[in-house]
Formats: sequence, structure tokens, C-alpha cells
Amino acid sequence: VGMTSIPLNGFLWGPGGEQTASITITEPGIYSVTATDSCDREVSASLDITAADLVTPPPSVVVTDLGLDPCDYFIEGVGMPGVAGGVTFNIAQAQWTGPNGFNSFDNRILVTEPGTYTYDVTDVCGNTASGFVTLTAEDFALPQPIVDITVSELDGNCNRVLTANGSNFTPEATFTWGNTNGPILGVFEPGTYTNTLTDGCGQVGTASVTLTEADFDNPNAPTVRIDAQDDPDSECGMILTAVSGDGDIVQGYLWSTGETTRTIIVEAGGEVSVTLTANCDQMVTSEVLNLSLVDLQFPNIFFPQSQNDDGINNTFGPESSCPMFSNYRLEVYNRWGKLVFESDNFDLRWAGSLMNQGGTLMEEDVYLWQATYDDAAGSQSQHGSITLVRR
Repeated sequence: VGMTSIPLNGFLWGPGGEQTASITITEPGIYSVTATDSCDREVSASLDITAADLVTPPPSVVVTDLGLDPCDYFIEGVGMPGVAGGVTFNIAQAQWTGPNGFNSFDNRILVTEPGTYTYDVTDVCGNTASGFVTLTAEDFALPQPIVDITVSELDGNCNRVLTANGSNFTPEATFTWGNTNGPILGVFEPGTYTNTLTDGCGQVGTASVTLTEADFDNPNAPTVRIDAQDDPDSECGMILTAVSGDGDIVQGYLWSTGETTRTIIVEAGGEVSVTLTANCDQMVTSEVLNLSLVDLQFPNIFFPQSQNDDGINNTFGPESSCPMFSNYRLEVYNRWGKLVFESDNFDLRWAGSLMNQGGTLMEEDVYLWQATYDDAAGSQSQHGSITLVRR
């Protein structure tokens, strides 16, 4: 650099003979320059450049093992340029090399096989740096999915619910039970059930559970009884209701009449029972209920030809709110066993005379009677005594 008030118009460098105001040097040595102004005046200067003056800071390398993400294996290299005197010596080239001729100029690379991968960088000054990572087959091993199956308690339909739970798997996994997709499966019969978990990397895990007949048995035996009430809308009807035990899971009813509802109405006598299906197909039958709706009531005293004629107990015979019977017969005997009255007609009552032939009343006394009839429950028989009183 020449310092003068007159402009410089020429330079000569030694030892190379360059004639520019500045030169680039790559080797140590003594470099001189002679500058000439427009008046042909000269000025010279020199500079001793040593080898140390020509050394630039080298770059550095950071190699990162990124690992599986989530199914592929990645590593990354970054070249860090050297800096000196406020000058950055940029990276001119960076390259990965690896086994079987692998090479790449990308910073972040996908690797698919074990081996040593080296990242080399070169800066603008030709300085180099490198880093490496060595991978083994174990580094590429994907996680093995684990499947666990939980079995629910029996539900109201005697089914069990199987739930597959997965762990140690990559995202976007799918669960399948044979031809059924999803982690949950309802089952109602014995068998071996297998769930397959396939994760997002194609890794597979399986688990199985075996259910036996016993797994579908409800340990609680059901109970049933019949509740009977008079039907307010029918003279001879009854309302029957099947009553199951507390906690029973009812599946159905079957009455001996063929009806299948919980409550039925019967219009005639007879024997009735109900079979309850509950608690996973267990069946129980109630005690037989005798529905003899015939209820004959006989007085124990009567007043034939009563003078007050109030119509109360003037004749002897049965009373019934539901006279649904057949083959009715009533016989009355005196204390010596003589038949004094008989009737096959429910509406024909003893008026107090011999065979109801009129005339003189039988004497005041205690008489024995017997009544027989058939109702829906079978042949029935009643007997007792009646006192005849004159007044």
C-alpha cells in the first residue's frame, strides 16, 4: 500500500512479478512491492509471511445417532466451519460414506444395514474433518409388540367381553380377532380366541385365551315363585306373576299354560307352574300352584220357615262366589244315619222338611251333611254339621 498525495499508477510485486494492487499468496516467504506514482517516483515495502501466518482454523464435525423414527434408522452429520479474525472458512463439501459403497451428500441419512458410517467435510481452504458412527444389527431391531387379553364378567346376556391391550409397539397399530377388527370382542360360547396386533412397522404380536363351558356358567342358581292375586275385572279370574330371586338375570318365562310373559291372567281353576330361564340358561320351575277357584261355604245353623221371614238362613246349602264345578251332590243325614235330603243341583237347597216334600219340618236337631263335586283340580269333598232351629 503506497501512501502519497499523488495517485499511484503502478505496482510490482516480488518475487512473483505481479502488477496488481493486491495478490493472493499460498506459501511462506518475503513478499515485497514497489509502487510508482504519476511522477515516476517509487516507494517500496516488504512483508515476511511465515507458515504459521498461512494456517486457517479447521472445520469440525458433529455426528448424531438419531435411532429409529419410528421404523427407519437415521443418522445425521453437521460440519462446523472454522472461524478466525472474524473470518468464517465455509464448508465446501460434506459427504457420508459407508458399507457396500454407500455414499450420500445429505446431512440426514436413512441407513438400512449395520456398519461404520463416516461423515467427511472439507472447507474452502482444503481443511478436512470427519466423524463416524458404528451400528450393529441390534440397533436395527424393531420393538416386539406385546398383547395382553382381559376377560370381563358375564353380562346380562351371559356373554363375556374380551379386550386386547397392547404395549411396546409403534404407532398406527391394528388389532384383529380372526375376521373381526378392533381390540374388543364379545363372545358367548367356549373356544380359543386369538388377537393379533400389527404395529405401524409391520411387527406382529399375538395372544390367546381359552374359555370353557364353566366360564359361561353363572354360579348363582335362579329361584322363582308365583304371586297370585284376584282379578278385579273377573269373577273367577286370578292374576299370576312370576317372581324371580334378587340378582337373577332373567332370560325368559314359560308357563304351563304356554304363555311366556311374566304376568298372566287365568279364568279357570287348575294347576299352574312357571319355568324361569335365568343366569346364563339355567332353568328352574316353581312349585305347582293349585288354582281351585271353587270355595264352597256352608252355614252351621239355619231357620226354616222363620216367622220373621228375613230371608237369612231360611234354607241350607252352599254359597260360592265362583261356582265353576260339576258333578255336584249334597246329602243330609239325621243322627241315626237316615238320608233326609239330597240334591244334584247347586241351586236346590234343603228347606228343612223330609226330602223337601213340604209338610211338617224335621225336628230341631243337629244333622250331618256331605258335599262332593269336581273342579279343575279334581274331585273334591266337604262335610260338616248343620243345626236346624224352629222359630
